Amino acid sequence: MPVVETAPRKFHLSVGVAALALSSVALAGCTADSTSREQRSDSYSGATSVTLDFDDAGAKQFGVTIAALSAQVIGSDRDDIEIRRTFEFTDGDKPDERIDTDGSGLMISASCPDRFAVGNPTCVARYEIAVPYGTVVQGNSKFGDLTVTDTRAAVDLNSRYGDVTLVAGPGGYAVDAVSGTGTSTVEVPQDPAGIPVRLRSGDGAVSATTDPR
Repeated sequence: MPVVETAPRKFHLSVGVAALALSSVALAGCTADSTSREQRSDSYSGATSVTLDFDDAGAKQFGVTIAALSAQVIGSDRDDIEIRRTFEFTDGDKPDERIDTDGSGLMISASCPDRFAVGNPTCVARYEIAVPYGTVVQGNSKFGDLTVTDTRAAVDLNSRYGDVTLVAGPGGYAVDAVSGTGTSTVEVPQDPAGIPVRLRSGDGAVSATTDPR
């Protein structure tokens, strides 16, 4: 009899502790399902390189996180760099952004808040970046897709789960493209002495083409 009485008491105590812990997390970071949207743009002059540093691991939560920081960089005959971005986020999950420039280089850093949340937190940022021809581009992301189109300069892109794409302009390219589990496609003029391109993805597709697919 004592054994039978003791087991239920331990069970009820565990449930009470778990309920209290869950309640505390919910009060600390409850996330509503409604999503906000924000757009803005700005310009920078003098930079000859762009570095993207995206930390989109997402919040720690009970539920499903939608987190992805993606960028498309497009070369053109222009003098400045224009950054256009669209943010989509639930309350408390807005992407954090920081832009640093030292005159010759422009770094765009973005991250999703690292917090406990209950529900379906959303932290999404989509960047469209117009750069002058000859701008060197380097980018890192975890879930987001990274695309560079006709910048006519060195490219180095890496995404753990997202797709990585180069849409090449004229000229030859020295392409090093590898995907861990996804497809890898190289359809550009290969030249060991050409424009250096390094493309990496763990699970996403990797491609270097002349066709904007």
